[in-house]
Amino acid sequence: MALDGADLIVLPTNFPPGAECMTEHVVNTRAMENKVFYACVNRVGVERGFAFIGHSKICDTSGQVMAAAPHADEAILYADLDLEQARTKRIVRVPEKHIIDRFVDRRPEMYGRIVAD
Repeated sequence: MALDGADLIVLPTNFPPGAECMTEHVVNTRAMENKVFYACVNRVGVERGFAFIGHSKICDTSGQVMAAAPHADEAILYADLDLEQARTKRIVRVPEKHIIDRFVDRRPEMYGRIVAD
């Protein structure tokens, strides 16, 4: 989706107990590795005896949490997004020494087997 120009990815989900690792780490990682804003919108409450853990959040392009509902209660999350951050894929950590470009540094020839028919 980032390759197709997405600035924000929204993941509506139904994480149950046992999926806390997804809400604690994976959402942040997906935002950072794709340099996009990422919102995980999880269910809360119980349906037919099955509980959902909540823990919805919005992460910025570096994987930092901008807004979170660290509980299983209903909540509305807000965040101001500077979409230019998601559109600039080049990250300069140390000038002339450590530069990352999320798209230029890709090596699709290395993972062609996993996308082949």
